[in-house]
Amino acid sequence: MFLIFGMVFFMPPKNNEFPLILLIIFPLHLITILLSLALFILYLIDILINNKSLVDDKKILWVVLLFVGGFITMPFYWYMYVWKSPKHAAKKKS
Repeated sequence: MFLIFGMVFFMPPKNNEFPLILLIIFPLHLITILLSLALFILYLIDILINNKSLVDDKKILWVVLLFVGGFITMPFYWYMYVWKSPKHAAKKKS
């Protein structure tokens, strides 16, 4: 944010050229947005459909936390229900 605002306010474009750094940052930012949206959708699918160990109350809680907390909530859900999943633990013991 500082870089973009700094370029807009303190570095006026020369000869009506678009700054090169913004041509690099915008596509990277677009890719980041698309990846975060895909990750968000994958977590919703896992919470609502794939995770059979969650009861309905916990599903609602995790969906609300995911909407409110976003990327802060995702690592906690991943640690509790994906990485330490009971079905994966059963496969390791066999």
